[in-house]
Amino acid sequence: MVDRRPDLSVVAPVYNEAGNVAELARRIVAAVEPVTTRFEVICVDDGSVDGTAEALAELHKADPRIRVISLSRNFGHQQALTAGLDHASGELIVTMDGDLQHPPELIPRLIEAQKTGFDIVNTERVYAAGTGPFKRATSSLFYRWIKWLSRTPIQTGGRSSRRCLPGRAAAT
Repeated sequence: MVDRRPDLSVVAPVYNEAGNVAELARRIVAAVEPVTTRFEVICVDDGSVDGTAEALAELHKADPRIRVISLSRNFGHQQALTAGLDHASGELIVTMDGDLQHPPELIPRLIEAQKTGFDIVNTERVYAAGTGPFKRATSSLFYRWIKWLSRTPIQTGGRSSRRCLPGRAAAT
């Protein structure tokens, strides 16, 4: 029996990204194909009203590895992400936002970091030189607030975009 399960699933919730999804898919495929040809890209349309569903349908027609889940209405980012995770079948799963704030070009680095023995690998935002003090301050306050509300340790700037870091989960 041949295992048809993909090596990798990339899950990206999208909302009103009609003008962006083709570039998102192109960059994910370009980043992932050198690593594995056995992958799926799951775009979850979170009730978009701007033609995102139609743009995603065209992408799926052109490349069946790009799968589409269309939610009946806008449920919010986390619920859309959960729907995508529920349908992901890859050995590894990468989640990212559909607005390209998370560069798909980091996916190979995430995979390499995972291969070193970590169960979870994440990224950390590294601010560009031009990032203003207001953005830095509001981001810092947000993470302090979340850490105060949650018992789960959250890395400041975690899951955003620039630097690849091994997660804190024990290697198995």
